[in-house]
Formats: sequence, structure tokens, C-alpha cells
Amino acid sequence: MCRQIITIVLIATFSLIYGQTQEKHALQGNQAYKEGMELMQEAQELGQDSTRVQQAQSKMAAAQKSFTEAEVRYKKAIKTKDEKYLEAEFNLGDALFKQGRYDDARQKFESIIEDPKTPPTIKGYAHFNIGNAHLQEFAQDPQENKDKIDESIESYKQALRMNPKDANARFNLEFARNLKQKQQQQQQQEQQDQDQNKEEKEDQKQDQNKDKEQEQNKDKDKEQKGENQEKDNKQEKEEEKGQEEKKDEISKEEAERLLKALENKEEELQEDRKDQKVKGGRVIIEKDW
Repeated sequence: MCRQIITIVLIATFSLIYGQTQEKHALQGNQAYKEGMELMQEAQELGQDSTRVQQAQSKMAAAQKSFTEAEVRYKKAIKTKDEKYLEAEFNLGDALFKQGRYDDARQKFESIIEDPKTPPTIKGYAHFNIGNAHLQEFAQDPQENKDKIDESIESYKQALRMNPKDANARFNLEFARNLKQKQQQQQQQEQQDQDQNKEEKEDQKQDQNKDKEQEQNKDKDKEQKGENQEKDNKQEKEEEKGQEEKKDEISKEEAERLLKALENKEEELQEDRKDQKVKGGRVIIEKDW
């Protein structure tokens, strides 16, 4: 893993024909940078021991301080903008990188690439370090900086165009491509999970609607059954009432028969009265209806 984040550094050697002040700043910058690298290595080793985390943090803080000092010295060394101080400018970009200031480091390396006086080999190294900066930014926030992988791949390709034999650039290019493939697989899996969750929610909603519909149908059936039962009971009561009323009623034929019988009885009584009258006796006749 360390191999993927190592930047290429050019430790400058300066000619005595240039100003002693610039040379002094450049050498001091190299010394501060070297101390920072040593402290960072010690911090990484201490960080592997869980009981020495505090010491590792202290070493890392000291390393950052050294890189900041190197940055200051390199800036003073390159004030002349002379091509002989290209190495100092390059190492300034790396010092910014080591501080986690990836955007500033990338801008510095881009300025080196744009300089027409920069040799192709140095431009290749700058592209390599820009690729590393993109990769580090991606690692900080994969969701927000997801496009940084593509940018790192392009930077490593540019580095290989300048330096075809650069094994580190080739290795990092393959690493970035594999990372890109994993990212795509993860995105596909997330999309599949989202689609599956959406489908499950839709199925669940359909089941709920179906259950609700069945429950409503049950209520309707129950209500309809109650109405039918009530209707049947009402009809049954009406039939019973009709039968009772029918029992109390006399049919036309029966009424006529009774009336006829009454008339016949009346005629018989009249005949009896006549007979009794003839005999001169008085007979009390009680009506038998």
C-alpha cells in the first residue's frame, strides 16, 4: 500500500556559481524535508503498536512541522525563478503533498509541467505525483471525489508517456484501474440493492392493499349477510302475522254459508211461531245463534 502513495522527490544539488543565500535555503529545505521523512517513517512504525499511539502522533506532528519548514526554505530558494532551482520547486510540491495539502501540491506540479524549460523526465515525475494527489483526495471522500480515480488514471498515463520505463507509474496505473473496477462493482451492487428494496417495498405495499381489500370485502360480506338476515327475519314475521290475520278472518264462502244457515234457522223459527200461534199458546223461543 505504501508504494501507491510514495511521491517522487528530487534532492537538489546546487552549483556554487549561484547566490549563497539561495543555495543555503535550498540545502536547508532538503535537510528539513529529510528530517520530515524520517519522522514520518518512525511514526508509521510506532503506529503499528497500539500501546504507542500517542508517541506515533507526536512523531507525525514533528514530521509535519519539518515539511512546513522545508516548504518555507524551498519558496525562498526559488525566488530567482532560475531553472537550476527546478529541483527545489519540485520538492516544494512534494512538501505540500506531505502536509496533506493535495490541491496546493497539484497546482505546484502543474506549474512545473507548464514551464517550457522543464525536461520531459521531470514532467513525467510531476504527472506521477499529480496522480497520487488525485488518489489521496479520492481516499478522503470516495463519494464526493469519485471522479478523482479517472483523473489519477489519466495522470499516470501521462507519466508513462513521458517516462515509459517508470515502474512506479505503471504499478499505480494498474492499482487505480483496479480501484475503478471495484468502484463500478460497488455502484452496480448498490443499484441492485436499491432496485431490490424498491421492488420489495412495492410487493409489500401490494400485499397490504390486498389484505386491506380482503378485510373490506369481509366487512361488506358481513354487512350484507346481516342485511339479508334482517330482511329474512322481517319477511318471516310478516308471514307469521299474515297467517295469524288469516286465521281470524272468515272467507267469503264461509260467511255466505253461515248466513244461509242463519236464514234457514230463521225460517224454521217463523214456522214454529205460526204453529204455536194457531194453538193459542205463547212460546218463548231463545235464539240459538
